[in-house]
Amino acid sequence: MQGFLKNIGSVLALIFGLYLLLFFVFRYADNNLMREKVKAKQHIIFGNSHAMSSMDPELISKLTGDEFRSYASNGQAMFWTVKGIEKKIAQIDHPIIYVEFTNNSFTTDWWIYDDTRVLREIDKLYQLSWEEFNYLLKNNPGKTIKFLATLPFPSTKLDGKFGINEKNRLKEDIKDRGERIKVQYTALENENDVDLGVNSLKRLIEAHPEIKFVLVRTPMHPQYFEILKGINNDEKTLKWLGDFSKKSNCKVFDFAHLPLHDSCFADLDHLNYKGAKVFSEIFSDSLLNLKKK
Repeated sequence: MQGFLKNIGSVLALIFGLYLLLFFVFRYADNNLMREKVKAKQHIIFGNSHAMSSMDPELISKLTGDEFRSYASNGQAMFWTVKGIEKKIAQIDHPIIYVEFTNNSFTTDWWIYDDTRVLREIDKLYQLSWEEFNYLLKNNPGKTIKFLATLPFPSTKLDGKFGINEKNRLKEDIKDRGERIKVQYTALENENDVDLGVNSLKRLIEAHPEIKFVLVRTPMHPQYFEILKGINNDEKTLKWLGDFSKKSNCKVFDFAHLPLHDSCFADLDHLNYKGAKVFSEIFSDSLLNLKKK
């Protein structure tokens, strides 16, 4: 019996050793050997659903003459946005990074590890530090172990896109007094509310003075601020945006209060396809004006 258990232990140790070997080889390759072939300087958009539904990279490229791509992803925590940026910085020479930054960036750290989101971020596995692995294990051990058990081949692949938003629930959101959104601001009244994602973004910007970052707050409906007044972290958002704007490699564009017609909104906090066209044109003009300075 002891011999059998010893053999089982040896097999498990061999499997674990092979796993570690593959993990470190793939991690090194993903962060050091995978390079994207690009023809022009890359302008890359990151963020959650606000960026995904409002910043049309094809239209912005056409209007500015620069090459834009979007890796925005629905319901993505700022933490995972930063991991995606880290991956692209390692694979492309001196891209210009556009980061959607909004009020819920402070209170959606739970999007990092909740059951419906953590596994879909597998393309960023090799960008995680050991402290970040520990954070995931602490908050969702089952899903984290499953996450770690997957060893994707090194790749330049990164999920995200621009998505046409055809929803029409603005009146419903106003009638319900923003109930759909309130969970984004009240779910973290506990010890884990540490603004992990926002602090990760701050460290990333400071660690790469050679990279240009542009933080963008996309348009919100006026009723968003009225209905969610007191819980939507607007004061905190503005303070952080002000701090970021002081950094030499970071610009801030705050379009949160941009006056747009109701027909441009899918709901209180997202633009629809009409609004995306209007905003992308305005955003492009802002970039062109910035070039002139």
